[in-house]
Amino acid sequence: IYVDFSTRKSNESVLNIYDITGKQVASQKIEGDKLNSIDFTAMTSGLYLYELSGAGISKTGKLVIE
Repeated sequence: IYVDFSTRKSNESVLNIYDITGKQVASQKIEGDKLNSIDFTAMTSGLYLYELSGAGISKTGKLVIE
């Protein structure tokens, strides 16, 4: 599974992934406004939470890996 996304502003953001217990299981810096890819193949199936933050804003949501 790969997820591609881009940030709208040319600054540094951070994507953190947490398991359902709240433990951080992955983190990746995202630089600039380029397209970024994250490889989730090493993660087990289940429900995860993500937090994408940078430039004073934060976006959270659910991520399901089957």
